[in-house]
Amino acid sequence: GRAGSELFAVPSALAVPVSEEPVVRTLRLRLSGSRGRKLAPAELRILPETEGLGVRAETEPGGGLAVSITVSPGLAKRIAGGGPLPLTFAVPGAASAAVVLQPPGASAK
Repeated sequence: GRAGSELFAVPSALAVPVSEEPVVRTLRLRLSGSRGRKLAPAELRILPETEGLGVRAETEPGGGLAVSITVSPGLAKRIAGGGPLPLTFAVPGAASAAVVLQPPGASAK
């Protein structure tokens, strides 16, 4: 049933360098387990609401979403000083996806 739908973010971790200019990062959101459903940009919710974070989503031909995330210089500095910022991307009727904004070089991978 509907419980099988799950939102996936690729990549699920984004490096955010400290910068004088806003930093833009992109990711893709896909829905697994629900054939034929197209994701609508208007359905997307990002939690927590974060000052300095801008998100723009556009529909992709395959039914997924291309998401561009804009991080303000102030927020980038906060991530550099305070560590990774976990975000939750959610759409109705599907398990949400976790995305982490982190300082460059934060992960050994």
